[in-house]
Amino acid sequence: MISKILNTDPETRFRIADIRSHPFMRDAVKEFNSKTREPGLFPGLQKMPFSKDLLSKLIEDYSFEEDYAIRCLEANRHNHITATYHLINKKNTRNQYMRETFSTHKGSGSTTADDKSKRARLETQ
Repeated sequence: MISKILNTDPETRFRIADIRSHPFMRDAVKEFNSKTREPGLFPGLQKMPFSKDLLSKLIEDYSFEEDYAIRCLEANRHNHITATYHLINKKNTRNQYMRETFSTHKGSGSTTADDKSKRARLETQ
């Protein structure tokens, strides 16, 4: 398909209709449409869901104006507020996953003095 798209002869070169009707593109479109998307991914179509706790932290740490920050997040504007929110949210999600995945104390309920001192050292770093 690529060679037909890049063909220099305009008579035999693939047109848009040819590309869209090609089996590879039809399969790719089906696969893309079958995947679920996170809500708020498309600005103007959906409100962006957001965590009030994370929003409060953003307002405190970065001195964003609360009303403006809420409007930006709901409208999913592409600016410094939504970028900061999404980066911190992604970091928190990744950290939560790492804690759940690599925790050595799943369900044990007990921690040793050595574990507590290691945890204290990590928290102070």
